[in-house]
Amino acid sequence: MILSLQASVVNDLLNTSTITVTALLLACCGLLVMHIRELNKRHDAEKEIWRQDIKDAHNKLDAEYQSSNTEIKVIIEKYYTLATKVLEKLNTNR
Repeated sequence: MILSLQASVVNDLLNTSTITVTALLLACCGLLVMHIRELNKRHDAEKEIWRQDIKDAHNKLDAEYQSSNTEIKVIIEKYYTLATKVLEKLNTNR
């Protein structure tokens, strides 16, 4: 009885319509996997572009910060020099 049941199950599995449905399901799964891989490649490319943009923006801000610091240092040195000269004149006038 078990052998005849197994033979009928195998016969049903080898039926043309069952094989066709299984092949179509496997083809759909394959297409989905290919689509996901393509999306991952596109995502990685976009992520690299964003990384580069962020790095460029960071470098630009850093350069502006350094420039601002240099300008501030020059202004401070000018005021220090001016204040020193004013104090020297006050001390000499006493």
